[in-house]
Amino acid sequence: MKRRIPIFKLTNLTNPETKSSIQKSLYKQILNEIQANISSSKDNIIIAHVQDEQEFGGHYYDIILDRKDFKTNLTTILHYHEEQEDYEKCSEIQSIISQLK
Repeated sequence: MKRRIPIFKLTNLTNPETKSSIQKSLYKQILNEIQANISSSKDNIIIAHVQDEQEFGGHYYDIILDRKDFKTNLTTILHYHEEQEDYEKCSEIQSIISQLK
């Protein structure tokens, strides 16, 4: 089954008012994509697309995560959930980290 890759508007990524919700969405997407690809042989995965509405035609760019950066990103997401006191999610993330080679 093909996974749906979300599209974020560049203006929302740079807007301080939407930063928190975009961050939460990106962290969730990163976590989901790493989980879905943890045992694959892919060197990198597409996390999301960014739409630049300012450019003619509204160009799209990919946010790509290299396999070598999985652990670093998971650690960042773990710290985020620790701050949110979401310890069930922390446990889930620690389990994923332990599965990394």
